[in-house]
Parts: sequence; structure tokens; C-alpha cells
Amino acid sequence: MAAGASHDAADYRAALQGHKASLESLRVTQLEQSAALRRLAETQEQHFAELGATQVEQFTQLHAISSQLSGLSGEVQGLSGEVKGLSAEVQRQGGQLESVSTEVQRHTGQLEGLSAEVQRHTGQLESLSGQMQSLSTEVQRHTGQLESLSGQMQSLSTEVERMRTTQLEQHAELQKLGENELRHWTELQELRRTQLRHQADLRQDITKIVRLLEGRPGDPGADRPDPVN
Repeated sequence: MAAGASHDAADYRAALQGHKASLESLRVTQLEQSAALRRLAETQEQHFAELGATQVEQFTQLHAISSQLSGLSGEVQGLSGEVKGLSAEVQRQGGQLESVSTEVQRHTGQLEGLSAEVQRHTGQLESLSGQMQSLSTEVQRHTGQLESLSGQMQSLSTEVERMRTTQLEQHAELQKLGENELRHWTELQELRRTQLRHQADLRQDITKIVRLLEGRPGDPGADRPDPVN
């Protein structure tokens, strides 16, 4: 019986050693995973900080672009007003030309007495013609400026769309990181439950061993297990 008890105790000790080795291996795995999770958390925090700084910078750029668009819109409106003014001036000068032409025709029969008047009106016509040419050049210059401003507004619109696409991509990346973190947390919880089950099994085995060792020496009760050998 003593040999059987010693053999049973050796078996239980071997089982206990096996459980202990399993728990130690599980503990090492848990420590490695915990360190990996900490590194992942640090990486994610750094990534979140970089993304936050990038979004602030992009918001600043968008605000600056919006201000530029507002300024360009004001310039376009100003140029449009100038063009309208130049158009009105051209119409007014055209009306003056028609009036002068009518006056010249009316005084055709009085050429001898009104020669000086005709020369004066001729000078006015030449002056008005020069003004009209100057106004035409100014209109062309403002038209070129309007075309240039239109190209700038299209370029700025393209840049705004590109920044919006970048923000959407960064938002998708943040969601992906959140999903990865949730998956790691779930794995850690499953590992914790596995550890608790192993601990419960180990407590049951220890309890059985203690009961067997307490019942062996002098207690011939019914709960004593039969010797193996």
C-alpha cells in the first residue's frame, strides 16, 4: 500500500509539474502578448498624434485656400465692375461720336464759316478714337486677368478635392486600426479565460492530491482510493 501511495503521489506530482510548466509557459506567452499590446498601443498613439497634426495642418491649408478664394471672388467682382464701366464708357463715347458726326453733317453747308469748328471736332474725334483704342486694350487686359483667375480657381478646387480624398483615406485607416485593437483585446480576453480554466483545473487536481494524501496514512475509510499496484 505504501508503494502504491508513493506511486500515486509521484503520478500526482508529475501531473502537478506538468500543470505548473503549462502555467509558466502560458504566463510567458501572456507577458509577450502584453508587451506586444503595449508596443501596439504606443504605435497607435503616435500614429493618432501624427494624424491629428496632419488634419490640423490640412484644416489650416483649407482655411487659407478659402480665404484666397474669397479674395479672388472679390477681385473677379471688381474686374467685372470695371469691365461694365468700360463698356458703358465705350457706349457713351460711341454716342458722342454719333452726335459729332450728326453735327458735322449739319454744318456741311457752312464749311467756310465753320472750318475752325470742323477742325475742333476732328481733333475731338481723334482723341476719342485714341481713348477707344486705349479702352479696348484695357478690356483685353482685364479679360486675360479673368481667364488667369479662372485657371487659379480651378487649380484650387482640384487641390481641395485632393485633400478631401486624403482625409477620407485617413479616416478609413483609423477605423482599421480600431478594428485591429478590438481584435487584440478579444484575443487577450480569450487568453485570460483559458488561464482561469487552467487555474481551476489545477486547484481541483491539488485538492484531489491533498485529499488522497490526507486519507492514506491511518484512515481506512471508504473514500480511500484503491492502490494501483
